[in-house]
Amino acid sequence: MAMRQQLLEGRALDHELVSIIIRRYTQSDQESNIECPYMKWRHNMEPEFVTLVLADHEYVTNTSIQEQLAGKDIPYDITSSQMFFLPVPLEEGWIVLMWDMMSRKLHVLDPLIRGDGPSEAKKGKLEMIVWKLHHALFECLNEYYVGWPTQGSQWVTKYPVVAEESFTRDETGGCVLHAIRHYDGSKLKIPLTKYNADKTKRQALHECLKLRGNSSKLVHDAFWTAVFATASYVNQNVMLPYCRNSRRSTTRVPKGLAQPKATSLIDDHVKEEIWNIVGDVPETGVIGLVGA
Repeated sequence: MAMRQQLLEGRALDHELVSIIIRRYTQSDQESNIECPYMKWRHNMEPEFVTLVLADHEYVTNTSIQEQLAGKDIPYDITSSQMFFLPVPLEEGWIVLMWDMMSRKLHVLDPLIRGDGPSEAKKGKLEMIVWKLHHALFECLNEYYVGWPTQGSQWVTKYPVVAEESFTRDETGGCVLHAIRHYDGSKLKIPLTKYNADKTKRQALHECLKLRGNSSKLVHDAFWTAVFATASYVNQNVMLPYCRNSRRSTTRVPKGLAQPKATSLIDDHVKEEIWNIVGDVPETGVIGLVGA
């Protein structure tokens, strides 16, 4: 329902949905680059980077940031990427930052900027945010890579006017999605109009349905994994069948592991506390510690 409201009904895009879409855009780029999968001219980042940096939280050692810039799921050489795109959520709406690693120019794409560019007051406010994110990005790149090919100094900012129509705050989310897909470093290959921004959002909804790796453990599975996180058999995909009525549990231990001394993994009073938190499950069933 939230995706429909944001992508089809005009509600402002939130941080989580933009992250999903950006992740899918990256996958889509890889699928269309079959001939040279290890090189890619564009690298997309998720808005969580913005959230952590602007909130003055630790970001260099943050797992999510490491995955975005140096994770094992990046199948291409990120040092070969010329353009880095980052959607930035602000109070006034969404903007996009684009780092051109070749020319050392930082493009600030704000769909609310019209005419001759931003006013001095708005530019001053944006500059504070832009340079803070810039320094944070290069701090991460220099930490994750030895000899990053581009220096973080002697960069200049550009404020190209990308919108051909006036947009509201709630419409800026669709604008940044459109810019990330169609900005080539100098212009938009498809003009940014209300019609095209709406079309980009509709296409984004379709792309979300093709997201790969969109899986997670069920609530009960995740809970039991946390409860038994230190057990030696967790890494062996042990299952814990549990009968709600009898309050008895048995274990199925992989061949070669020692059989538990007791048939119950936890005391009855501990089970009662767990069920009070987790709630009821079907009368009989299997709860996976790691997942089958």
